[in-house]
Amino acid sequence: MSLIDAEGIIILPHLMGRRTPRANPIAKGATYGLTPKHTRHHLYRALLEGIAFGFREEFKGVRSNVKKVVIAGGGANSSLWRQIISDVLNVELEYSVNGSASMGAAYLTGYALGLFKDFTEIKRNWLSLKDSIVPNIENAQLYDKLFAQYVEFDKILDGINSC
Repeated sequence: MSLIDAEGIIILPHLMGRRTPRANPIAKGATYGLTPKHTRHHLYRALLEGIAFGFREEFKGVRSNVKKVVIAGGGANSSLWRQIISDVLNVELEYSVNGSASMGAAYLTGYALGLFKDFTEIKRNWLSLKDSIVPNIENAQLYDKLFAQYVEFDKILDGINSC
């Protein structure tokens, strides 16, 4: 298997339409490059990569200002998922064990109510960073090429889905 072991499969994970970066509520999920040699492992990997490519599309607008990203909750519990995201975004990730969307909402509520004077206190007392994930340069370069294919595939299907 290659470093990027979906081996040519690209998945557009628009199972409930696409919200960003170009909203299209009727966009559909699609798979490209599937052959008899592929296994469910390849499909799973391609799905994770497709979601990460979606993150990358959103990330383009702020990329120049970001040195590292904190990731938490749900899928972030998977070390494979964290590495794929780091490689696709080509940025260092910090993994927070205790973080989640609901905890984030609680932190922001506490801050808005004046329970915390700043976010440093929240980070120090509530968020523990488990590890740091650095991008694999070889994978990041391969993902650059695959990302271009993902974007092209998405644009082609966007025209079909808007008919």
